[in-house]
Amino acid sequence: MFLRKKDFEMPPLKFGAISKEGLLRMGAESIAYIRKSKFSETGDKYAIYSASGDLIGDDYDNFEAAASELKSNNIHCATLQ
Repeated sequence: MFLRKKDFEMPPLKFGAISKEGLLRMGAESIAYIRKSKFSETGDKYAIYSASGDLIGDDYDNFEAAASELKSNNIHCATLQ
């Protein structure tokens, strides 16, 4: 059995193998980060983004409210520097 991958020029992956893209995405659904919302007119709202950069939620009044939302959904918050 073979798995699909993006580069069709390369030989097929054997069963159980994982592509580099698959490895990078592994566990990404359980990691997110919080930043100030770009969509807030006042600039004091916070938004939650998935590890891949997709917007999960916005319009949180403060950082703690956004962090609490992540914790209630069992998602880990990554710290960006």
